[in-house]
Parts: sequence; structure tokens; C-alpha cells
Amino acid sequence: MQHQYDAIIVGGGPGGATTALYAERLGLNVLLLDKKQFPRDKICGDAISGKSILFLRELGLIEQLERSPQAFVDSILFSSPNNTHVKIKLVASAQNVSQGFVCRREVYDNILFQAAKEKVETREGFSVKDVLIENGQVYGVTGEDNEGKTHEITAKVVVGADGYNSILLRKLGMYDNDPEHMLVATRAYYTGVKGLTNAIELHYVESVNPGYFWIFPLENGMANVGIGMVVGELKRKNVKLRQAH
Repeated sequence: MQHQYDAIIVGGGPGGATTALYAERLGLNVLLLDKKQFPRDKICGDAISGKSILFLRELGLIEQLERSPQAFVDSILFSSPNNTHVKIKLVASAQNVSQGFVCRREVYDNILFQAAKEKVETREGFSVKDVLIENGQVYGVTGEDNEGKTHEITAKVVVGADGYNSILLRKLGMYDNDPEHMLVATRAYYTGVKGLTNAIELHYVESVNPGYFWIFPLENGMANVGIGMVVGELKRKNVKLRQAH
């Protein structure tokens, strides 16, 4: 079968965009799909670890991240239900990689997606609806563009980078929504926050334990504040995350 692409990547977030960039380096003909238009927001704590920074450096994107709105972090502060506090310093790696950053996903994801857009073909506003299968092998996808037109696209490899609610996993019968292995969270951005440091904060409180709420510093006195729990535990405790938040 003659395929249109070497690889179709479904999902243009950090995983999908990074995969596209590395695939392009291997000389592959890549199509990157996402149902949203970039930049777009995504619920997240927004923290970027040193390991992620290593990949950004390899891709030549670390300077762009440093120039963008973000906050450098060098430690993690934990607190327990009995109000015990422990602060752990993050150490730069042997490869001289910085400890970490906190950068809003709207900004961070767009850096990666636009970098991929310069290297590979992308389609924003494209919603994958199904997978194409022949002899037990996935060879493409069908979906709708932002004008509602249906398209069938083929490739040697289809990569699912479409997140926890993956349409690919659902269509392949591989989706697992076990409440003991699913997390749910809510978050908000606060401005004018006093007392922020270069630490990300994880606070374990009795009402949502073993879940936690977080305070992650951002640029210019802004903070990402959120709360998350395992779905099964949330149901057992009958916690309303939005009210707790």
C-alpha cells in the first residue's frame, strides 16, 4: 500500500510536537494533527522538569523558553496534614541542565507546536474520528477539519499523543478508565500573590488526602493553584473539587 505519510501524530501537545520534531530529524514525512487551534490552554500544574529541559536543549528551544513568560524553580516544598514541612533542593544534572521551570501550557505548548510547524506538515482544528485498520494493522485515520469536511489519511505509523481521553485508545479498545488509576484536577491562575519563592509547593491536607493541592510560582507574582485526587478516592470521600479549590 502506498501511504501518504511515514507517520501521523495525533495530538500536538508536548508529546506529539516533540515526537514530530525528532521524527523530522530522522528524515520522516510527518503529519501532526490537533483538534484545537494554537495557542490553547490546558489544565496542568505547568511545571517543566530538568529532563524535559534536556530535550528542549537538544531541539534548540531552551533559549526561547527562557525568553518567554515563566519562572525558574530550584526546589520542592512538601507539607503534610499535621503541618510538617520538608523542602528539597533540586540539583542541576551532570549535563548542566537547569533544575526546572514553571511555564503556562498556553505558552509552552505553543513554543513546541510552532517549532514543529516549521519542520513538518500540521493541521489544526482537525478532529480524528476513527482509525483505519487492515489485517490487524493501523494504517491511518479518518477525521473532520474545521470546516466539517471528512478526510481519510494514511501512514506507515500512527502515533497516539492525544492525551488521557485518547480517541485512538478508545477506537482500538485499549482505553482504561479504572477510577483507581485516573486522576482529576482543577486549577486556577492567581495574580498579585505574595510570598512566592523559587519552590513549587505540594500540600497534603486531610480532606483530599492522598490527593494534594499545589501552588506553583509563575512570572510577575502570578501562581498556578490547583487541587487533584484519584477518581476512586474522590468518589469515596464525596469531594467536590471546585468547592475545595
